[in-house]
Amino acid sequence: MKLKIGLIAIAMIAPAKAGEAEVQACLCTDFDMEVELPAGARADCVSEEYAIEVDPTDKWAEALGQSLHYAA
Repeated sequence: MKLKIGLIAIAMIAPAKAGEAEVQACLCTDFDMEVELPAGARADCVSEEYAIEVDPTDKWAEALGQSLHYAA
């Protein structure tokens, strides 16, 4: 799979009771979920153009790093 990519960084503030899987299910309705990329990483949401990482806001730096890795 080759992503034409752009990089999207999304900071989401979800209700405290919402887990990552619940946010991912809402955000990724038209995407393939939990996709293993050629480099071995697993992206939360993938389409023809985008790969999205879903993480809590306190892990924003980790999510940004993973997103950059997906784009590479």
